[in-house]
Amino acid sequence: MKRIVFLVDRYTTSDAAGAAVAIRSLYDALIESYDIHILCGYADDLRNEKRKILEVTPKEAQMYIKTWNIDIIHYFKATGRRFFSGVMSCLKNENIHKTILTTICQKPSYYGLELSPLEIAESNCLIFIDKAAYDDVFYKFIPQKKKKLIYFGYTEAHALLIDIIRSGQSIENHEFIHFGRGSSLNKCHKDMIKVFDRINTPMPKRFTFIGGRKLPKLLQKQIKDRVDVEWKPAMAYQDWLKNCATFDVFLYQLPENAYSSIDGTLGDAMLLGIPPIVYGPAAIKERINHGEDGFIAESIEEMVEYANILSNDSVLRKKMGQSARKSTLKRFPFF
Repeated sequence: MKRIVFLVDRYTTSDAAGAAVAIRSLYDALIESYDIHILCGYADDLRNEKRKILEVTPKEAQMYIKTWNIDIIHYFKATGRRFFSGVMSCLKNENIHKTILTTICQKPSYYGLELSPLEIAESNCLIFIDKAAYDDVFYKFIPQKKKKLIYFGYTEAHALLIDIIRSGQSIENHEFIHFGRGSSLNKCHKDMIKVFDRINTPMPKRFTFIGGRKLPKLLQKQIKDRVDVEWKPAMAYQDWLKNCATFDVFLYQLPENAYSSIDGTLGDAMLLGIPPIVYGPAAIKERINHGEDGFIAESIEEMVEYANILSNDSVLRKKMGQSARKSTLKRFPFF
């Protein structure tokens, strides 16, 4: 059995943390076939973590890699590089050489997420999880033979969980139109609430946005005393899915300069059969076939226009939601 170690600078339990989500998905998919360990430089809370994760120094990581006789190092690149750099230095001092795969979990030219020369040089293969990152002009110099584009799929257990939650939400709500989204709060567009306010619906409407730990002052001010807008902090993944399943429309407006990968929260909504409207950076648009399984808006006016269309047509909402689920299963298969 091959022995693999997953490396990441920071491991967080948040459902919105891209690198940690990728690690958990891949670990759960491969653990029956490989001996996998996870080493990180920092972890926020591991008390309820079921996977084998250790918070270690670079020197301790080197010792574990040697003791466990690891075959492959799989590095998950997000914010930070100090831990990886330290581990590489310790391995080099001991003359230990391993095959290194690096998965790029966000757009690598975004501030704070840049690939360092060391990360590029030490990696035998750089894996990009969306086309926007793969084609990033800052990294055109990397040889094509060293780069791969691989969309992250879903585990069968993941799909089963979504199906169970989806079946429990099969009764359509007829009291109000529920718009919703989930993301870290830095991915909330400054005009997000204004867009919601401009939507005309045939019945009362509500908007729920989920993510983050503390609401910024601007958003606090915008939703103060509102009964039709609700913020919920980051929650356990299963609870997120249960909340997401109550949405009629996934209203996903991101700042155009936001860092974002192919986006798992958007994928969750589509798997749940919720029609999405997206606006923002290129990567999130890769999930959408415009007009078939969702809408891609190029302006605030189009966000409102498409929201109005879906608000006033329950048949289209259902049809587009079904298409969103089918296309997601087809393009992001089980692994």
